[in-house]
Amino acid sequence: MGKENGNNFPHLIITSEQVTKDCLDYLNSQNISWIAAGKNQIDLAKAMEILADEFNIDRLAIVGGGKINGGFLEAGLVDEISILIGAGVDGRTGQPSFLIIVQKAVVQSLCN
Repeated sequence: MGKENGNNFPHLIITSEQVTKDCLDYLNSQNISWIAAGKNQIDLAKAMEILADEFNIDRLAIVGGGKINGGFLEAGLVDEISILIGAGVDGRTGQPSFLIIVQKAVVQSLCN
């Protein structure tokens, strides 16, 4: 269990099979659940299958940036998109934006 503002809440880490034993030992020592899905990189479809089968999770919200959101889109694992718009400042450069990832996914779906 993790702790934020004095409240306990569950954590679940998704990793590839390349994770080190030291990392898994740390997660286990902190009572943080983990699943390894994918040989060299995370296989999101396999991870979602494990979440459904082992944790009885059949719906979740992905709150990420361009890479995480895009990974789920490219894997065909998104059935709904909600966009929240608010004021914010992000000075990072070279980060893929959500809209570029969506555009890429739409073009791919039209071309296949």
